[in-house]
Amino acid sequence: MCLTRQQEFRVDSSLLDFLLLAEKRPGMYFGSDNVVDVHRTLHGWMMHRSVVGDNDPFADIFGDFHAFVADCFDDNRTSGWSAMIAENTQTDAEGFTLFMTLVKDLQPNILNVSHDFCLQALTPSQIPTRPHHL
Repeated sequence: MCLTRQQEFRVDSSLLDFLLLAEKRPGMYFGSDNVVDVHRTLHGWMMHRSVVGDNDPFADIFGDFHAFVADCFDDNRTSGWSAMIAENTQTDAEGFTLFMTLVKDLQPNILNVSHDFCLQALTPSQIPTRPHHL
């Protein structure tokens, strides 16, 4: 049986639906698979949301994505989540894959599910081994 995105993630979210759709073709939705481009697009969307408003529980949680990523990498700098992801990956494609992994790990927090997230959910090739500066 195929689950819809909302059934799989147990949340009704236009942002999560958009991200899961964009995962298949990031260049079509963000212009590239570079996490800086993704960050710019999502920042614009969040600014629009702050004016228009909506009732999207995942978008509410996504507002704390920077802190979530900082906790995952034990990085207290204010460089932004996209910079932290880019520093810990070798290519844009790896960065986008890591971004989507982190997005999917973030969603259980909507349900207040206690769950050990971050680097344990990543494959060995995604775990940072050395800083990568753009």
